[in-house]
Amino acid sequence: EQAAMQYPPGGFVGEKEYEKAISKLKEMEPAYNDLDRGYRSLKEGHAAQALALAELGIQKAPYEAHLYNLKGKALWMQGDLSGALQSVDRAIQLNPRYFDFYLQRGLIRLKMGQYGAARMDLLTSQDLLPSAQGEYALGMIALHGGQRAQAVTHFKRAAQNPSATGRAAREQLRRLQKGR
Repeated sequence: EQAAMQYPPGGFVGEKEYEKAISKLKEMEPAYNDLDRGYRSLKEGHAAQALALAELGIQKAPYEAHLYNLKGKALWMQGDLSGALQSVDRAIQLNPRYFDFYLQRGLIRLKMGQYGAARMDLLTSQDLLPSAQGEYALGMIALHGGQRAQAVTHFKRAAQNPSATGRAAREQLRRLQKGR
């Protein structure tokens, strides 16, 4: 109340300005709904449905990077690694500062056996936002390259996470300890 008394009476509501400011978001709402439904479909294992929703969303909002990431994940789930890579590349072109796009591209490249490129993407992802998945994948790359100590470091970081990835990292650590 004391702060409000410092200002002249009447004030400025800004209703029209607010509506103008959020108008683009309202236009994009159908595409974001497709994105949400697509991720739910993907989580339920319905890759074809997720892909269809991603493509529908892309028609509505062709510059929304997250829709291309969803498309990439759906294509990967269907076994189309080159299509998935192409889609995630587009997501990165549209938004080069989001960790998950690099994480996904790194995981796809790892699956394709492109270890050097995968490592670079995963390191970029980790710089943007560290994740257990990124650490685990970096551990697998290190292991593949015969860099046991580096692999252990990555697996230890991933193992701190209570997720399935953390459990997989703990299993890798157990295997490495047995193989001493």
